[in-house]
Amino acid sequence: MKKQSNSDFVPAFPRRLLAGLTAGLAAVGFAACRPAPATDGLVVVRKVEGVTDLFWTRISDSTERAITTTPGREEIWPYWSDGAERLAFEATDEPGSFHFDLVLWDPRTDEQSVLVGASFRGDLWHQWSPNGSHLVHVAKSRRGVGVVETALATRTPRPLTPNEEGARYLRPHYDALGARVVAQKRRSGAGSTLWLLQSGSRPRALTRDPSFRDSKARFTRDGGHVVFSRRPADGGPADIAIVRIAGGELHFIASHESADDHSPWPSPTREEIVFISNRGGSADVFLVDVNGENLHQLTHTSDRNEFRPWWSPDGEHLAITTDSLDTATGEAPDASGFRDPRVVVMDRTGRVVFETEGYMPDWMPPW
Repeated sequence: MKKQSNSDFVPAFPRRLLAGLTAGLAAVGFAACRPAPATDGLVVVRKVEGVTDLFWTRISDSTERAITTTPGREEIWPYWSDGAERLAFEATDEPGSFHFDLVLWDPRTDEQSVLVGASFRGDLWHQWSPNGSHLVHVAKSRRGVGVVETALATRTPRPLTPNEEGARYLRPHYDALGARVVAQKRRSGAGSTLWLLQSGSRPRALTRDPSFRDSKARFTRDGGHVVFSRRPADGGPADIAIVRIAGGELHFIASHESADDHSPWPSPTREEIVFISNRGGSADVFLVDVNGENLHQLTHTSDRNEFRPWWSPDGEHLAITTDSLDTATGEAPDASGFRDPRVVVMDRTGRVVFETEGYMPDWMPPW
C-alpha cells in the first residue's frame, strides 16, 4: 500500500477570519474562572443580524453570554471537550461560500487558533477524542474527501483513509476509547456504506449494500455494535439499524412501516438509543432499548419538529433542536434551513427542564 503524505490533504486555510474574533472573545472575560459540570451548560448557535454567533447558556439559572460577536462572519457546529478544555467550531468570513476553518478556542485564555482548514464544503464533521487529545474530521485531498485525525499537541493531520479517486468519507465518529472511528463512505450515486477506520489499518466495510444510504453512525457504549440510519438510495423513509462489528450481522430497531426514523444516538451510560421519528405526524423524540424493546415517545409536539437529540455526558438529559413544522421532517437542515429554532433540554422521561433560542447545541460547562 502506498504511503500517504500529509501534503495530500489541505490542512490550512487563510486565517483572516480570526482577526475579528479576538475582540468578541476577549469581552467574555472568563479566564480566571473554573468550569462547572458540563451538564449545567450549553453552547448554542444563534443567528444575529443575518449571520451566526455562538452563545453560552447556564441551565440552572438561565444566565447567558455571547462567545462570539462577529458581524459578517459565521460560526457553526460547536463541540466542547472536557479533556482538552477547549471548544472546536467551524467559522468563515465568507458567509454562503462554504469555505470554513476549524477553529479552537480556549476560554481560560481567550486564545483561538485554526486547527486545520478545508475548502470543499461547510461541514467538517469534527469530533473530539474522549480524552481531548485528538480531533477526527474530514479534509479534502487531491483526489477525494477523506478522514484525518489531528493531534492537539502537534496540529498535524494524519490520514485514516486511503487517497481514493472519487471517494468521500463523511461524518466520522470515535468509539468510547478513542481507538476506532466509524465513517460514512460515498462514491458516485446516492447510496453510501459504513466503514471502520483505525490508525495503521486499512478501512474495513461494515455495510456493503449501495442501494441504501447508511449514515449518522455511532458506536454503542460497549463498542461492540454500530447504530445508524438506513434510507433507500432512491428515496423513502429511513429506519434505525444496528450492525455487530465482529460478525457484520445487521437488524433493525423499532422499525415502522411508513415512518421516517433517523438520527440515532446510543446513551453513554445505559443500553438505550434515542432517535427521531415522524410516526406520530411530526418529528418527535423516541427512546428504545438497544435490543428494540421498551419503546417510549418522549415528545408530542404536533406543532413543531425535533432534530438531532444530544445526550448529556452523564446520560440523564437530552439537548434537542426544535423548529416549526415548515422545516422538513427528514435529516436536520443546515445553518440556513431553520426558521424558528429553539433548544430544549429534557430528562429521560421527556420532562422539559430548560429552553432557549438557538440550534446545534453541545454540552459545555458555564465558566
